[in-house]
Amino acid sequence: MVDAWDFKVETADTSIFDDQKAEWLEKQAQERLKFGLESREVLVRESHTTLNWLVAIATAPAAFVSSNAASGSINWPVSCVLGLVVVSAAIAAMYLIENCLKTVDTYGPGNTPKHLVRRSFASSELRLMRVSELSNYQMRIDHNRRENLLIAKALNRSRLACTLIPAFGAVLAMAVLLFQ
Repeated sequence: MVDAWDFKVETADTSIFDDQKAEWLEKQAQERLKFGLESREVLVRESHTTLNWLVAIATAPAAFVSSNAASGSINWPVSCVLGLVVVSAAIAAMYLIENCLKTVDTYGPGNTPKHLVRRSFASSELRLMRVSELSNYQMRIDHNRRENLLIAKALNRSRLACTLIPAFGAVLAMAVLLFQ
């Protein structure tokens, strides 16, 4: 995919950037990158909350079946349905962990000195270095945005599972009770 920001820094026209414009652009890029990182933190917190709900959805039926088995009054068809609920919640939890809570590459707001003190940079004027770093900011912002979008979509699917799994269990339980 080609976007308007793709250009060679070495041939870029840096005369359009004075110091004031460069400072403003750098500040905007830093703020946007910071927003993306804060959004990632919110997504991770929400993923943990959703995981807690999935664990609760799996724990209640498992406890019910265990207590009935211990008392000797187990209803096998209902227990099988509740087992399906537990397995469904466990699958949704694994999906959530794999797609929302795994560690992914995240680009932070700054660059490392080893990248900023390259020979090609040392011989460049400051304006060219700033334009190059703005290009790097855009790359980091785009990368973090793509990762956040993937996490958000997976989180939404997991939340949907949180609402559908109990309904699925209730429908199956009623069907089993009706046809017993």
